[in-house]
Amino acid sequence: MEDINQLELTAYILVVSRELTEYKDKTIENYIDILEDEFEITPVRAILNKAKTQLYDKIEPRHKLNFNECINYAKLIFYYLLKRYKKLFDENQIVSVAKMVFNDNSVRNAEEKVIELGL
Repeated sequence: MEDINQLELTAYILVVSRELTEYKDKTIENYIDILEDEFEITPVRAILNKAKTQLYDKIEPRHKLNFNECINYAKLIFYYLLKRYKKLFDENQIVSVAKMVFNDNSVRNAEEKVIELGL
């Protein structure tokens, strides 16, 4: 996987969130498994179109993230989504939580928080 920015990661997360439809299957582990598959299937240049959202102006791409950094951020995003919205969340909530996670956590801080939370 090539390095991607926060906006592209949010697009991948939006696509992945649509793929899990069974309530019982909505776990962080399942979301991350599908995200890793999506990284392999969909090229970065195509993900923004595949996500099909108008909410991109709310995410400011700051720098490129490698695979491990993406996974750490994604774990935190899905953790907060599942904690706050009990497995039922929409595009606005995903983008809002992603923005919060990116703004509140540096790359190093995100990694430490994932370890601290046992994700």
